[in-house]
Amino acid sequence: VLSVWWAIGQIIPAGVAWGFLPNYSCSADTPAGQCMKADNMGWRYLMYTMGGFTFLLWAGRFFLFHLHESPKYLIGQGRYVEAVEVLDAVAKYNKTTQPLTVEALEQIEVNHRSSNTIKALPPVNKKTAVKRAFAQFKPNGFPHVRALFSTLKLAYSFVLILLIWGMIGLASPLYSNFLPEYLAEHGARAGDDSINTTYRNNYIIIICSLPGTVVGGWLIGLKYIGRRGTLGYSLIVTAVFLFAFTTARTEAANLGFNCVSTFTQYIMW
Repeated sequence: VLSVWWAIGQIIPAGVAWGFLPNYSCSADTPAGQCMKADNMGWRYLMYTMGGFTFLLWAGRFFLFHLHESPKYLIGQGRYVEAVEVLDAVAKYNKTTQPLTVEALEQIEVNHRSSNTIKALPPVNKKTAVKRAFAQFKPNGFPHVRALFSTLKLAYSFVLILLIWGMIGLASPLYSNFLPEYLAEHGARAGDDSINTTYRNNYIIIICSLPGTVVGGWLIGLKYIGRRGTLGYSLIVTAVFLFAFTTARTEAANLGFNCVSTFTQYIMW
């Protein structure tokens, strides 16, 4: 459900773009070189607005909210007192308590050193961090990566996940950005292709992603569907609608298939 913020993050600039670009841009039939700056301020207004909005959010994040340092990082630095203080603060915010103490952390360190199973690491500074990074390139380096291939099943699972996300990363921009340009270059038309209609449809399509994230969060909680069922069924439904998309011949059908496909895709996210 947290991916709803990704959808909202797209809805805001899409709405701003729909407001500015159709009203402050040169028409599509303006000859090259004749579109003056004063007549084409839409994209500049868009950048000013989103830049100002981003700055306000940064200021709010910086001055109104306090995010604590990572306890894991503090423990790695040997700063046990600060780590426990952070955990205590987080527990207090959530109206509970946490059992970890400075004495417990110090005792764990003593036990490890006395057993000689783990050597004490030098203090982490820039020089030490660089040395550790380059040490990974020695023989038998990158233990975390090699661990992914420690068994046949783990290697198989990792390679599948890598390929799936690679194809998703490739397919998304191809479908969203390249395909419309490719079809337009080859004479495809689906009704009104004015700037206003283009950005209006874009806004509507992005709006459809919002309920998709919520439905996905609801489905994974159902007993007989769960995470695997949600991913599998939404993937199949998305594929069906993408294939059906090829039958679109009108502007309404084009928009409709885009909306449904976006909705089902965001269930997977």
